[in-house]
Amino acid sequence: MQMVTKTVTGRDIHKHPVTLQVDKLAWRPGAYGLVFNDKGQILVVENTLNHCYELPGGGVEIDERFEDAVIREVWEETGLHVEVEKFITMIDEFFLTPGGRHWHTVKGFYKCTVKSGELRNTILDDEPLENPQWVDPAILTNDNLTIGWEIVRQIQSEK
Repeated sequence: MQMVTKTVTGRDIHKHPVTLQVDKLAWRPGAYGLVFNDKGQILVVENTLNHCYELPGGGVEIDERFEDAVIREVWEETGLHVEVEKFITMIDEFFLTPGGRHWHTVKGFYKCTVKSGELRNTILDDEPLENPQWVDPAILTNDNLTIGWEIVRQIQSEK
């Protein structure tokens, strides 16, 4: 009897379709912040692996709530202390990491406001993120924002 490997279609960091083996998939929850300043600019960081913008955020630890994770991740990646204003949406997708890991990601997106802090680069040595900055959301596109472009558009339309 021939074994059939079950697969799913996902994407890589460059948004190219990839085939992932189900038996290699790992759950990876994440929390991401949509942080706006008083000029209407949105907080992003630059990803050195694909040269695109990223919303600040990342993995939720096993002992952490999503809301706590987004607060921690924004601070780690940007130096800003935020508070969660509201939950926006959750999405899931299958993703191949640059290191070859097969993930089923579940991402929560939260609108956040800055309480304090100053912009600085990430404090994490293993992060390919740099140059946190405020940008006009109008410059963000599906091609230059790794994840969340539709969500940024949704939030902008609500203003």
